[in-house]
Amino acid sequence: MIVNKEQMLKAIKAVKPSLGKESDYYIKDGYLIASNDKCVGKYKLDGETENVRIPAKAIPLISSMTGDIKITAKAGAISIVAGNSKASYKVENTNADYLDDNTFKSYMDTNISADILNRAIKKLIGIIPVTSPRNILEGMNVVIGNDAIEFMACDGVRIGWIKTSAEAETPISFIVPRDSLKAIESMAFEGNVVIKVGENWITFIDKESKKILHSRIIEGEYIKIDKLFTDLDIQYKVDKRLFMDMLDKAKLIADGNTAKITLTLGKSAEIEYKANLEEYSDSLLLNSENERVSKNFNLAYLRDCVNALFDDEMSIYTTNSPKTAIVFGDSIVKTLLLPVYTGR
Repeated sequence: MIVNKEQMLKAIKAVKPSLGKESDYYIKDGYLIASNDKCVGKYKLDGETENVRIPAKAIPLISSMTGDIKITAKAGAISIVAGNSKASYKVENTNADYLDDNTFKSYMDTNISADILNRAIKKLIGIIPVTSPRNILEGMNVVIGNDAIEFMACDGVRIGWIKTSAEAETPISFIVPRDSLKAIESMAFEGNVVIKVGENWITFIDKESKKILHSRIIEGEYIKIDKLFTDLDIQYKVDKRLFMDMLDKAKLIADGNTAKITLTLGKSAEIEYKANLEEYSDSLLLNSENERVSKNFNLAYLRDCVNALFDDEMSIYTTNSPKTAIVFGDSIVKTLLLPVYTGR
């Protein structure tokens, strides 16, 4: 079969996060496929294709080749040819043995905007990186209602909550493993995405760009994150850009991802960093008459929470439960961050 190199590389980029550490790519039924124990990524290729297995170690060579690529499967091997370049790889089998489509049978489906899905995933990954070692709840909770969609994620010290107005055909709720989040982001869905929910799997289908992602779902109920963000009184209005500028400057001096700063809120927003004879302080006028509050935070976590907001102006809230937390929010995103206790 002949495969266009540019489309092949585009397909590889889309499904690569779904590839297991010891896995290979497959082409089956016209799709380039990558999979692991959490998710399965599929990207539709143009033209006629054959069912073949492509070793992951062949991808760097395919990337360096020029022109269209000819892939031929033989017993126990696969050959890849482009221009004057030719390579052969031994494979255990050349048949694209794969999970049958019956595995992904669904009992409920709905539609959401790809733009809403993509932005929410990107923001939640920004608040709580998928590589975070502190992830206690190993997934993202999605609640699709008749007039709004909520995306929620948390770890031991941060919570991200995104709520956006949107119409959906069918209300639905599910929890996606954190390992699937990068795979969803990499797919870069377009237009509208059909979401099909089964007993153990959820499927995202982008009919416009012919991309499919199957993800395992986590059984059970997510914690009621939304209750933490209700009945909050805005304590301070802050220019997000100027606030982030203070934090970015502090990061230039602070040491590593464990650096702690003191954030004081009152008539002004003040930050202070002291460690190993190094110091930095800065302030931003708030024109607030609220009671002065001072807490210690992990600087990296604080930057993630603020940077995830959409609007130029953000609100800062103090919470009743837990009383020690600070909430940063705008019209779409709210992030909750617990302080760091330094001890004496």
